[in-house]
Amino acid sequence: MPHVIEELKRRKVFQVAALYAVVSWLILQIIDVVNEPLKLPDWFDTVAIVSLFAGFPIAMILAWAFDITRQGVVRTPSSGENAGEGNGPEDTDGTAQRVLDNSVAVLPFENISRDPDNAYFAAGIHDEILAQLAKIKALNVIARTSVLQYASGQSSIPEIATALNVGAIMEGAVRYDGNRVRITAQLVAADQNTRLWSETYDRQLDDIFEIQTDIATRIGKALEVELTLGEKESLEKRPTYSTDAYEPFLKAMAIYREGDAAVGVTAVPGKRLGIQDYLDEALALDPEFALAHAWKAWLYSYSRAYDPIEVEDWLSRSAELDALVRRHADRALAANSEIGLAHAAHSKTHLYNWSIADAEIAAEEAQRLSPNDSEVLRWCANIKWFGERQQEAVQLAERAVELDPRNGFYYDLLGRIFHSAGNYDAAANAFRKSIEIDPGTSVNYVSLARPELASGNESAALDALKTAETLLTRDASPGIYADLANGYARLERHDDAKRTFESMSEVASSRYVDPAVWAFGFLAVNDHEKALARLEKLIEKRALLSNPFTVMFIRENAWSDPALDRPDFSTLRDKLSFAR
Repeated sequence: MPHVIEELKRRKVFQVAALYAVVSWLILQIIDVVNEPLKLPDWFDTVAIVSLFAGFPIAMILAWAFDITRQGVVRTPSSGENAGEGNGPEDTDGTAQRVLDNSVAVLPFENISRDPDNAYFAAGIHDEILAQLAKIKALNVIARTSVLQYASGQSSIPEIATALNVGAIMEGAVRYDGNRVRITAQLVAADQNTRLWSETYDRQLDDIFEIQTDIATRIGKALEVELTLGEKESLEKRPTYSTDAYEPFLKAMAIYREGDAAVGVTAVPGKRLGIQDYLDEALALDPEFALAHAWKAWLYSYSRAYDPIEVEDWLSRSAELDALVRRHADRALAANSEIGLAHAAHSKTHLYNWSIADAEIAAEEAQRLSPNDSEVLRWCANIKWFGERQQEAVQLAERAVELDPRNGFYYDLLGRIFHSAGNYDAAANAFRKSIEIDPGTSVNYVSLARPELASGNESAALDALKTAETLLTRDASPGIYADLANGYARLERHDDAKRTFESMSEVASSRYVDPAVWAFGFLAVNDHEKALARLEKLIEKRALLSNPFTVMFIRENAWSDPALDRPDFSTLRDKLSFAR
């Protein structure tokens, strides 16, 4: 029922119903006024009332099916209300045929400073303006990942707008020199290639936050979006009163955004440490810098899942990292209660400690505060997936894809959800899209092999697994090796499965590997007794879990392993549910 209500809201059915009621009332009032002067027949009132009642369901059907936009009357797209149906990202790509309402893509700002090393500043300002715009719920703001490819300036405004599904494009340039900042910005309508707004700011560095607020406000106004009081207050809130602290913060964000991501299963742990160093520098200059605290919490949550930790140190180190996440997320929210990322970090810690109810509450608060932050939406979709609420997971994942259509992580997420629902064609389409975007990421190919195998495409599955193996690095997460070994095992490539499992064991000699990953690996080499023992150990002591994704792959039997359908394994799989 909550989903139906949300869908009715999204399609503006309630708004149309209210408008229909008001217009109907006005019509009846007018009829009442003109009835006597015009000497209308007695039956006229009855006909009018019956006609208005008859027209109501027709209006509701039209409201459900169509929407009025700047581009005219268009069909309202599906939000992916059933995870087990639909065509996956080809449907999502289908949204590219419809321009998003109140939408804008902010292209990377050109660095026109005399010092090329100040490029981080232009990138940081671009990032912060995107963050400001993401606070405006009525706007659809394309995330940074998807606009980076247009930094070269080789594509025209209409071409970019068509590719990203938006009605407006913003361009800008930044000159940073000493204590002076010069920012030029213009907003261009994609359909007419005409300027909607432009401004040049030549100010002191201390004015940088006012400039960002003004740009976000002007874009909202140009796109005819009315800001709520809360949104105005949020935009006007300074992240820090120390411009000295702001510089290392922007440097941290520049590292976070460059090249390979600083998060996820393939990320380099040293990159996270470099970011943390800059954040520490920012916090030394402003201990109440809320956003810096939020990012520290977010990075620590990934360190908890992916950083190599000695076997004997796991329990103490994981508890320490959980405490660091909580500490910095709490510090962020104490200074600014409206930072969605801090709530998302709390959500992760709750999940890692098997508290799905608390994780969902924190995720929903993160989503409420950051409705257009694709990174927050991705985590919220993951939480719904772990909670086995696939319909809601699809909606959030598709929304993340909508806001960041050139981010392979989001298609990988969407593929996982479709695979869980048994929609293997949609899952494969999603994983192919993630490979198209990130062809050098090994996990994308392992992911693709699962629905290919489930659909009987053994040759395609094997090709995907072989490609994944060639892309694996020596410091890859042990969970990838276990996943890969299971794929080989299901293709009856037992020598390959054994070799891959041995590679996982070699990695495990120098770092902690949790019982779920060991169990997954043992399943690949048909050592069912050891797999059962490891799962029983995890259920007995849940603090041993380092990363919940492998648990989900085992719980939903992602590789359709017959052994996992045995009664002894089925009993344990039930106990591994995060939703219990």
